[in-house]
Amino acid sequence: MHWLVWIGVLPALPAQGPGLVVSAGYSAPQPVRVSPGQVITLFVHANGTQPAEAEAAKDLPLPVTLNGYTVTMRQTFQTGSAAVPLFAVYPVENCYGLAPSACSELVAITLQVPWELAPNVDSARRPENFAVLTVAYQGVDGEAFPLEAVTDSIHIVNSCDATMPPGVQRPEDLTGPCKPVVTHADGRLVTAGNPAKSGEALTMYAVGLGRPEGNVKTGDAAAAAVALPDVKLGFEYGVNRPASEPAAGGAAPIFAGLVAGQVGLYQVTFTAPAASGSVRGCTASTIRSNLTVSIGRQSSFDGAGICVDSGN
Repeated sequence: MHWLVWIGVLPALPAQGPGLVVSAGYSAPQPVRVSPGQVITLFVHANGTQPAEAEAAKDLPLPVTLNGYTVTMRQTFQTGSAAVPLFAVYPVENCYGLAPSACSELVAITLQVPWELAPNVDSARRPENFAVLTVAYQGVDGEAFPLEAVTDSIHIVNSCDATMPPGVQRPEDLTGPCKPVVTHADGRLVTAGNPAKSGEALTMYAVGLGRPEGNVKTGDAAAAAVALPDVKLGFEYGVNRPASEPAAGGAAPIFAGLVAGQVGLYQVTFTAPAASGSVRGCTASTIRSNLTVSIGRQSSFDGAGICVDSGN
Protein backbone atom coordinates (compact mmCIF):
# COMPACT_ATOMS: atom_id res chain seq x y z
CA MET A 1 0.00 0.00 0.00
CA HIS A 2 1.27 3.42 -0.90
CA TRP A 3 0.27 6.58 0.93
CA LEU A 4 -0.17 9.68 -1.10
CA VAL A 5 1.31 12.60 0.81
CA TRP A 6 0.42 16.12 -0.24
CA ILE A 7 2.81 18.78 0.88
CA GLY A 8 1.29 22.23 0.47
CA VAL A 9 3.04 25.54 0.77
CA LEU A 10 1.23 27.90 3.13
CA PRO A 11 1.09 31.53 2.06
CA ALA A 12 3.39 33.78 4.02
CA LEU A 13 1.64 35.98 6.56
CA PRO A 14 2.30 39.71 6.28
CA ALA A 15 4.88 41.01 8.68
CA GLN A 16 3.40 42.79 11.66
CA GLY A 17 5.16 45.13 14.05
CA PRO A 18 4.44 45.54 17.75
CA GLY A 19 1.47 47.56 18.94
CA LEU A 20 1.31 51.01 20.46
CA VAL A 21 3.31 51.58 23.66
CA VAL A 22 0.67 51.92 26.38
CA SER A 23 2.87 52.80 29.34
CA ALA A 24 6.48 53.29 30.39
CA GLY A 25 8.40 53.33 33.63
CA TYR A 26 9.19 50.65 36.19
CA SER A 27 5.89 48.82 36.65
CA ALA A 28 3.08 47.46 34.52
CA PRO A 29 0.12 49.76 33.74
CA GLN A 30 -2.34 50.01 36.60
CA PRO A 31 -6.14 49.79 36.33
CA VAL A 32 -8.00 53.07 35.82
CA ARG A 33 -9.06 54.39 39.24
CA VAL A 34 -12.74 55.44 39.16
CA SER A 35 -15.71 55.83 41.48
CA PRO A 36 -19.42 55.24 40.87
CA GLY A 37 -20.89 57.97 38.68
CA GLN A 38 -17.51 59.40 37.66
CA VAL A 39 -17.21 61.36 34.41
CA ILE A 40 -14.00 60.44 32.55
CA THR A 41 -12.64 60.51 29.01
CA LEU A 42 -11.15 57.38 27.44
CA PHE A 43 -8.51 57.75 24.74
CA VAL A 44 -8.63 54.75 22.41
CA HIS A 45 -6.18 53.88 19.62
CA ALA A 46 -8.37 54.25 16.53
CA ASN A 47 -7.10 51.34 14.37
CA GLY A 48 -8.95 52.74 11.37
CA THR A 49 -12.17 53.55 13.24
CA GLN A 50 -11.54 57.23 13.93
CA PRO A 51 -14.69 59.27 13.21
CA ALA A 52 -14.45 62.19 10.81
CA GLU A 53 -15.99 64.64 13.28
CA ALA A 54 -17.23 64.90 16.83
CA GLU A 55 -20.64 63.78 17.96
CA ALA A 56 -22.10 64.84 21.30
CA ALA A 57 -25.20 63.80 23.19
CA LYS A 58 -28.13 66.13 22.53
CA ASP A 59 -30.64 64.96 25.12
CA LEU A 60 -30.97 63.34 28.52
CA PRO A 61 -30.78 60.59 29.53
CA LEU A 62 -27.46 60.16 27.75
CA PRO A 63 -27.32 57.73 24.81
CA VAL A 64 -25.28 54.54 24.93
CA THR A 65 -24.21 54.75 21.25
CA LEU A 66 -22.42 57.68 19.58
CA ASN A 67 -20.46 57.80 16.30
CA GLY A 68 -20.76 54.00 16.07
CA TYR A 69 -19.11 53.49 19.47
CA THR A 70 -20.50 51.75 22.55
CA VAL A 71 -18.95 51.00 25.94
CA THR A 72 -20.02 48.25 28.33
CA MET A 73 -19.10 47.54 31.94
CA ARG A 74 -18.81 44.13 33.55
CA GLN A 75 -18.13 43.49 37.22
CA THR A 76 -17.98 40.64 39.70
CA PHE A 77 -21.12 41.67 41.57
CA GLN A 78 -23.38 41.98 38.55
CA THR A 79 -24.77 39.45 36.11
CA GLY A 80 -24.18 40.31 32.48
CA SER A 81 -22.99 43.70 31.25
CA ALA A 82 -24.19 47.26 31.74
CA ALA A 83 -24.35 49.81 28.92
CA VAL A 84 -22.31 52.92 29.71
CA PRO A 85 -23.83 56.34 28.88
CA LEU A 86 -21.80 58.59 26.56
CA PHE A 87 -21.40 62.38 26.55
CA ALA A 88 -19.27 62.69 23.41
CA VAL A 89 -17.11 60.76 20.91
CA TYR A 90 -14.57 62.76 18.93
CA PRO A 91 -11.32 62.33 16.97
CA VAL A 92 -7.95 63.32 18.46
CA GLU A 93 -4.77 63.75 16.45
CA ASN A 94 -2.08 63.15 19.04
CA CYS A 95 1.32 64.31 17.81
CA TYR A 96 4.57 65.03 19.59
CA GLY A 97 7.65 66.73 18.17
CA LEU A 98 8.61 67.95 14.71
CA ALA A 99 11.73 65.99 13.73
CA PRO A 100 11.45 63.24 14.69
CA SER A 101 7.75 63.19 15.36
CA ALA A 102 5.39 60.59 16.80
CA CYS A 103 1.72 60.69 15.88
CA SER A 104 -1.23 58.44 16.60
CA GLU A 105 -4.90 58.59 15.70
CA LEU A 106 -7.05 58.41 18.82
CA VAL A 107 -10.75 58.38 19.60
CA ALA A 108 -11.81 60.24 22.73
CA ILE A 109 -14.92 58.93 24.49
CA THR A 110 -16.34 60.97 27.38
CA LEU A 111 -18.65 58.86 29.52
CA GLN A 112 -20.21 58.38 32.92
CA VAL A 113 -19.15 55.30 34.89
CA PRO A 114 -22.43 53.67 36.00
CA TRP A 115 -23.59 54.42 39.54
CA GLU A 116 -23.99 50.64 39.85
CA LEU A 117 -20.19 50.15 40.04
CA ALA A 118 -19.52 48.45 43.40
CA PRO A 119 -16.47 50.10 45.03
CA ASN A 120 -13.93 48.14 47.04
CA VAL A 121 -13.58 49.25 50.66
CA ASP A 122 -10.48 48.26 52.65
CA SER A 123 -12.35 47.30 55.81
CA ALA A 124 -15.26 45.57 54.08
CA ARG A 125 -15.60 41.84 54.70
CA ARG A 126 -16.45 40.76 51.21
CA PRO A 127 -14.59 39.48 48.12
CA GLU A 128 -12.95 42.06 45.89
CA ASN A 129 -15.01 43.41 43.02
CA PHE A 130 -13.28 43.21 39.63
CA ALA A 131 -14.65 45.51 36.93
CA VAL A 132 -13.73 46.10 33.28
CA LEU A 133 -14.81 48.42 30.47
CA THR A 134 -15.00 47.23 26.86
CA VAL A 135 -15.14 49.65 23.95
CA ALA A 136 -16.86 48.45 20.77
CA TYR A 137 -17.13 49.97 17.30
CA GLN A 138 -20.13 48.95 15.19
CA GLY A 139 -20.63 45.91 17.41
CA VAL A 140 -17.03 44.68 17.32
CA ASP A 141 -15.43 44.60 20.76
CA GLY A 142 -11.93 45.82 21.49
CA GLU A 143 -9.86 44.57 24.40
CA ALA A 144 -11.31 44.95 27.88
CA PHE A 145 -9.35 47.07 30.30
CA PRO A 146 -9.61 46.94 34.10
CA LEU A 147 -10.98 49.46 36.56
CA GLU A 148 -9.93 50.03 40.14
CA ALA A 149 -13.31 50.56 41.77
CA VAL A 150 -13.06 52.98 44.72
CA THR A 151 -15.57 54.92 46.78
CA ASP A 152 -14.29 58.26 45.44
CA SER A 153 -11.57 59.48 43.06
CA ILE A 154 -11.78 63.26 43.26
CA HIS A 155 -10.76 65.46 40.33
CA ILE A 156 -11.29 69.22 40.43
CA VAL A 157 -12.31 70.37 36.97
CA ASN A 158 -9.70 72.55 35.27
CA SER A 159 -9.10 74.25 31.95
CA CYS A 160 -6.69 71.53 30.77
CA ASP A 161 -9.34 68.81 30.90
CA ALA A 162 -9.98 67.25 27.50
CA THR A 163 -13.72 67.81 27.76
CA MET A 164 -15.41 70.21 30.14
CA PRO A 165 -18.38 68.61 31.90
CA PRO A 166 -21.82 69.88 30.87
CA GLY A 167 -22.83 72.84 33.00
CA VAL A 168 -19.28 74.20 33.22
CA GLN A 169 -18.20 76.80 30.70
CA ARG A 170 -14.61 76.49 29.49
CA PRO A 171 -12.67 79.53 30.70
CA GLU A 172 -11.92 82.01 27.92
CA ASP A 173 -8.35 82.67 29.08
CA LEU A 174 -6.50 79.42 28.44
CA THR A 175 -2.99 80.89 28.34
CA GLY A 176 -0.47 79.77 30.92
CA PRO A 177 -0.87 76.84 33.30
CA CYS A 178 -4.07 74.92 33.99
CA LYS A 179 -6.77 76.91 35.74
CA PRO A 180 -9.05 75.19 38.27
CA VAL A 181 -12.73 75.95 37.79
CA VAL A 182 -13.41 77.96 40.95
CA THR A 183 -15.96 80.73 40.55
CA HIS A 184 -17.32 83.80 42.27
CA ALA A 185 -21.03 83.97 43.08
CA ASP A 186 -21.65 85.63 39.69
CA GLY A 187 -20.05 82.68 37.87
CA ARG A 188 -16.84 84.46 36.88
CA LEU A 189 -13.64 82.48 37.24
CA VAL A 190 -11.30 83.26 40.14
CA THR A 191 -8.01 84.36 38.54
CA ALA A 192 -5.01 86.56 39.28
CA GLY A 193 -6.80 89.43 37.57
CA ASN A 194 -10.10 88.67 39.31
CA PRO A 195 -9.06 87.35 42.75
CA ALA A 196 -11.30 86.24 45.57
CA LYS A 197 -11.66 88.17 48.82
CA SER A 198 -11.36 86.76 52.33
CA GLY A 199 -14.83 85.86 53.59
CA GLU A 200 -16.25 85.51 50.07
CA ALA A 201 -18.32 82.45 49.16
CA LEU A 202 -16.73 80.58 46.24
CA THR A 203 -17.73 77.45 44.32
CA MET A 204 -15.42 74.82 42.83
CA TYR A 205 -16.56 72.09 40.48
CA ALA A 206 -15.39 68.49 40.57
CA VAL A 207 -16.09 64.94 39.41
CA GLY A 208 -15.47 61.63 41.13
CA LEU A 209 -16.73 62.40 44.65
CA GLY A 210 -18.64 59.12 44.67
CA ARG A 211 -22.17 57.99 45.23
CA PRO A 212 -24.48 60.14 47.38
CA GLU A 213 -27.39 58.93 49.43
CA GLY A 214 -30.66 58.87 47.56
CA ASN A 215 -31.90 57.84 44.16
CA VAL A 216 -29.57 58.73 41.29
CA LYS A 217 -29.90 57.31 37.79
CA THR A 218 -27.00 56.44 35.53
CA GLY A 219 -26.81 58.73 32.50
CA ASP A 220 -29.47 61.12 33.73
CA ALA A 221 -29.35 64.48 35.45
CA ALA A 222 -29.73 64.83 39.19
CA ALA A 223 -33.31 65.91 39.80
CA ALA A 224 -32.18 68.11 42.70
CA ALA A 225 -28.99 69.05 44.50
CA VAL A 226 -27.91 65.98 46.50
CA ALA A 227 -25.64 66.74 49.45
CA LEU A 228 -22.57 64.77 50.53
CA PRO A 229 -22.25 65.23 54.30
CA ASP A 230 -18.73 63.81 54.73
CA VAL A 231 -16.65 66.07 52.44
CA LYS A 232 -13.69 67.68 54.25
CA LEU A 233 -11.87 70.91 53.38
CA GLY A 234 -8.33 72.10 53.98
CA PHE A 235 -6.89 75.60 53.45
CA GLU A 236 -3.24 76.61 53.18
CA TYR A 237 -1.98 80.07 52.35
CA GLY A 238 1.34 80.19 50.50
CA VAL A 239 2.80 80.58 47.05
CA ASN A 240 1.93 77.80 44.57
CA ARG A 241 1.34 75.20 47.29
CA PRO A 242 0.38 71.64 46.25
CA ALA A 243 -2.79 69.94 47.44
CA SER A 244 -2.71 68.07 50.74
CA GLU A 245 -5.15 65.69 52.35
CA PRO A 246 -7.53 67.57 54.65
CA ALA A 247 -7.12 66.68 58.31
CA ALA A 248 -9.75 64.59 60.05
CA GLY A 249 -12.38 66.92 61.36
CA GLY A 250 -11.32 69.59 58.86
CA ALA A 251 -13.44 72.52 57.83
CA ALA A 252 -16.90 71.80 56.46
CA PRO A 253 -18.09 73.36 53.18
CA ILE A 254 -21.19 75.49 52.91
CA PHE A 255 -22.47 72.83 50.51
CA ALA A 256 -20.96 69.83 48.77
CA GLY A 257 -22.89 67.55 46.46
CA LEU A 258 -24.34 66.85 43.03
CA VAL A 259 -25.39 69.79 40.89
CA ALA A 260 -29.08 69.78 40.05
CA GLY A 261 -29.77 69.27 36.35
CA GLN A 262 -26.28 67.88 35.58
CA VAL A 263 -24.85 64.37 35.12
CA GLY A 264 -22.09 63.36 37.53
CA LEU A 265 -21.02 66.96 38.28
CA TYR A 266 -20.42 68.12 41.87
CA GLN A 267 -20.05 71.55 43.41
CA VAL A 268 -18.26 72.44 46.62
CA THR A 269 -19.16 75.88 47.97
CA PHE A 270 -16.91 77.30 50.69
CA THR A 271 -15.85 80.54 52.35
CA ALA A 272 -12.39 81.87 51.55
CA PRO A 273 -10.65 82.10 54.94
CA ALA A 274 -8.83 85.14 56.26
CA ALA A 275 -5.06 85.03 55.96
CA SER A 276 -3.20 84.60 59.26
CA GLY A 277 -0.25 86.72 58.16
CA SER A 278 1.16 88.61 55.21
CA VAL A 279 0.19 87.09 51.89
CA ARG A 280 1.88 87.78 48.60
CA GLY A 281 -0.45 88.70 45.77
CA CYS A 282 -0.69 86.64 42.58
CA THR A 283 1.19 87.69 39.46
CA ALA A 284 0.71 86.91 35.79
CA SER A 285 3.70 84.57 35.73
CA THR A 286 5.49 83.32 38.85
CA ILE A 287 2.84 83.45 41.60
CA ARG A 288 -0.05 81.45 40.15
CA SER A 289 -1.86 81.01 43.48
CA ASN A 290 -1.57 82.15 47.10
CA LEU A 291 -4.24 79.89 48.64
CA THR A 292 -4.63 76.15 48.07
CA VAL A 293 -8.06 74.68 48.79
CA SER A 294 -8.09 70.88 49.17
CA ILE A 295 -11.16 68.67 49.30
CA GLY A 296 -11.27 65.06 50.47
CA ARG A 297 -13.72 62.29 51.11
CA GLN A 298 -13.17 58.64 52.00
CA SER A 299 -10.35 57.45 49.74
CA SER A 300 -9.07 60.45 47.75
CA PHE A 301 -8.37 64.17 47.73
CA ASP A 302 -7.55 66.90 45.26
CA GLY A 303 -6.80 70.59 45.51
CA ALA A 304 -7.01 73.87 43.64
CA GLY A 305 -4.62 76.77 43.90
CA ILE A 306 -6.50 80.09 43.68
CA CYS A 307 -5.77 83.79 44.06
CA VAL A 308 -7.05 85.80 46.99
CA ASP A 309 -6.72 89.57 47.21
CA SER A 310 -3.84 90.11 49.63
CA GLY A 311 -4.61 93.76 50.22
CA ASN A 312 -0.91 94.53 49.77
